[in-house]
Amino acid sequence: MKIRRSTRKDIRGMLAVAGRLTDWPQPLATELGYEHGFVAMAGNRMIGFVSVTHEEGLPVITYLRVDPARTRQGAGTKLVAAVLDEAKSLGAARVRVQAIGWTRPFNRMYAETLKFYEAQGFRVVKKHPVVVEEADRWRLYTLEKAL
Repeated sequence: MKIRRSTRKDIRGMLAVAGRLTDWPQPLATELGYEHGFVAMAGNRMIGFVSVTHEEGLPVITYLRVDPARTRQGAGTKLVAAVLDEAKSLGAARVRVQAIGWTRPFNRMYAETLKFYEAQGFRVVKKHPVVVEEADRWRLYTLEKAL
């Protein structure tokens, strides 16, 4: 597996990875065109990506997705490490991400996402109020990792 900086030419592959996830919000092409990040490649096939923007002077991970057939093989960890390394080299003090971590009805993917970031050393700095949309309830968490 190889991690490299993403380019505009990667957007189609990023959308293909995202499209393999059933709950992925579409379309993302515009957002991904304005953000930078990294892609994980297995040979010539893109298996994951991470995109980053900046908010209040901090790098913020906006999207991190790995092909469902390739999860738990280290791609997500390597993509986050690439973001952290870049942020540190640019003098950032910390990196931020937001994740849904509590849902009713329970959604395993969201719970695993929050645990993933915590395993990477991110810590919850803010719990946003519970949002109610029809029968669904969820909470957004802001996490940060000091560099």
